[in-house]
Amino acid sequence: MSFDNIKDIGQHLIIGMEGVSPTNEILSLIREYNIGGVLFLGKNYASIEELSDTINMLQASSSKVPLLTTVDHEGGRVQRFKGPFTILPSYRELVKDKTPKQIFEIHALIAEQLEACGINMNFAPVADLSSKTDGVIGDRSIGTDLQKVEDVISATIRGFIKKGLLCCVKHFPGHGCVEDDSHIDLPVSNKTLTELMNYEIIPFKKATKANVSAIMMAHIMFPNIDELPSSFSSKLIQDIIRKEFRFTKLVITDDISMGAISKHYDIKDAIELSLMAGNDMIIFSSSDTNLIANNLDIIRKKVESNSELRSKIAEAQNRIFNIKSSIKRQNISASNALEVLNNSTLGSQI
Repeated sequence: MSFDNIKDIGQHLIIGMEGVSPTNEILSLIREYNIGGVLFLGKNYASIEELSDTINMLQASSSKVPLLTTVDHEGGRVQRFKGPFTILPSYRELVKDKTPKQIFEIHALIAEQLEACGINMNFAPVADLSSKTDGVIGDRSIGTDLQKVEDVISATIRGFIKKGLLCCVKHFPGHGCVEDDSHIDLPVSNKTLTELMNYEIIPFKKATKANVSAIMMAHIMFPNIDELPSSFSSKLIQDIIRKEFRFTKLVITDDISMGAISKHYDIKDAIELSLMAGNDMIIFSSSDTNLIANNLDIIRKKVESNSELRSKIAEAQNRIFNIKSSIKRQNISASNALEVLNNSTLGSQI
């Protein structure tokens, strides 16, 4: 089985949902446009039973290959699913006194919990370097000790992979070097590529060595590197991630609904720029099915007339297909999921 470059353009999007259950419009959009994935936020979770039912409905609507069912499950202030999932402290607090073996075991159990409920990709770990405890990154970051960050990132990824969970390291090339919140507007950093390569980018390279499934691009402007934001930068994606790292898996943008992008670019332009730069998938957490469909129709027409864009899409679709070939499409049982959650206690390790 293979993708049709134009017909399956929806594979490049990870979309949002409004409530705890998908509308008929969302299910139809997934089916008709072959949408690539769905992002779960806090508003989409009420209980294990509803989550299981929702994921079963979503996967049944995905025609050719399974959906990526994704979530930000870092711990601390960024953990969308609450009880009976284990409630984690912030990443920095969690790993403070842990050995790599303990970190591995904790994240293997977290992966087991997510997998049991039908989640197949976690947008974690955070590899940003920051000494702060507040702000957009703050204690989501492990800190600034490069050796510790590398060890923790590697152990975390290996723990996720042990239980079959796809994971996505973020936010490349490093969000810790800026104060501004990309949810609100586009941050700017005057760092050079050499400076980033000698510090911020190092943990991301370690993540690729640990076999991470995907890298998420940050929305940051680096005027000394590119005239476009990092999420649209072929210099960062093609020259560093693909050539320097030799990374052959997924590159995914952060949410293009965020102010960093939505205040400066039309959605159709953001999608096109993302794909042209070499991103494989684009998070667009909107649940507006008409908006999503209309923009995908526009991109389809652009692909028909732009051979370079069509070539980029063909390469990306091959990578998406390769990643999705490892995903099992299965009917999720809420009772089985609850049993896993009740049995996978982390006890004194947290």
